[in-house]
Amino acid sequence: METSKKRKHENEEQIESSSISGSSIMGEESETSDLQCSAKRKSIMRSSSEEQIGLSNSEEDDETGKNFTERRLTDGGTGTFQYRDLKNANIFYSEKPDSIEEFMQDIKVDILKNFPEIPDFESSVRKLSSRTRYNLLFSFNLDNILKHLDDGYAHKNYVEVEWMKQIRSDFVRAEQVDKALNLTDMFDRNWFSAVKNFLISTMSLITTILNPPDDGQSLHKYKKARKKRKNKGRKLVESAESEQRPLQSVYHHYYTRIGELFFLKQRAVVNRTFIFGDKRVSSVPDLAYGFASRPVAVQKNVLFSVVEVEGKPVNNDMSECLEDQLDSDVLGRVGSELFAVVPHSVMFPNSLGIICMGTKIIFVYLKIKREPGELLILPLNSKGIIQYTRPFDILKAQDRGDVCEILYWLGCVQNHCDRELLLTT
Repeated sequence: METSKKRKHENEEQIESSSISGSSIMGEESETSDLQCSAKRKSIMRSSSEEQIGLSNSEEDDETGKNFTERRLTDGGTGTFQYRDLKNANIFYSEKPDSIEEFMQDIKVDILKNFPEIPDFESSVRKLSSRTRYNLLFSFNLDNILKHLDDGYAHKNYVEVEWMKQIRSDFVRAEQVDKALNLTDMFDRNWFSAVKNFLISTMSLITTILNPPDDGQSLHKYKKARKKRKNKGRKLVESAESEQRPLQSVYHHYYTRIGELFFLKQRAVVNRTFIFGDKRVSSVPDLAYGFASRPVAVQKNVLFSVVEVEGKPVNNDMSECLEDQLDSDVLGRVGSELFAVVPHSVMFPNSLGIICMGTKIIFVYLKIKREPGELLILPLNSKGIIQYTRPFDILKAQDRGDVCEILYWLGCVQNHCDRELLLTT
């Protein structure tokens, strides 16, 4: 308990020293003293192309050993960060989803505008997408399966056997395809390994879902009993950490395998602290993907970030509008994560993200209209719009096939830029 309080106190001090005293987004990294930080708050930072991006504050690499469930959006006030906070900053969600084709086109146009030297990769993406669609055929309706988890061991065993048959069939098929590939091509050479790891992770996920561990509940009861003994007569306040589900870490691992299937490599997660209205916000995504670090003062190297949502926050499955589907705190967190990464986004002044909920993913894209030389401070002068897609379930073959092209294209872009960095430095 004392260690937890100490860690919390240290985190608060860290946030206090890295935040700024105005509504703005951060620029370059800072490891200066408090006096130097104070001076920096009064200065305007510019990127290498002389674009003004706002007042600076510090950003630090997240602790690599920190459990992902602790990385959550926090604010200086009480309660959670809500969608109304985004609205006050002039940032809103679109009224309806974009098709995945329209969404991908927007992403490509913005990246190629900022990085015109990047190839289009149309041929490679089409080839990889087709190969994955025609060889990874397993398809499961997880929502339907979860409704029948209490139907007895025989039913669960039957479901598990049927799922494993499909996955093994896909593995054998992919292995045969791999034998005929051109191994001088980097993507062909690594395709089967990525598929194999993805299938193994899928099997592990299925097994855990059908047979969830009870260690989490046992540990929770043990901690609760100890806390009651220490707080004799005092009201017990449950923390979000004590309510976490054992399955969440399994989902987190699965999200990393999804990225690897499309040749996407994780980067270090960065803690960015900024002032959002009257709240001091510490924004840390659950996963981050981008280009390898460049030896420049202010760099735009973040491709996209991932926000994991625990449980099932969907309120209205019948509505297409994301505002109707997700809770206000989820909408608030996603929006602020997108805004926090803007100055470092390869799509500046826009930023890309993915919401992960169980095995479903939603692409989100914050678009900001910015005049040349305009400071991006809150509230925004022009309305910021968050575009999004419908949810895609990675366990369903059709949905998985629909997102192949956008994810493979992002993977090709990341690998190309990393290779070019090694060849030019």
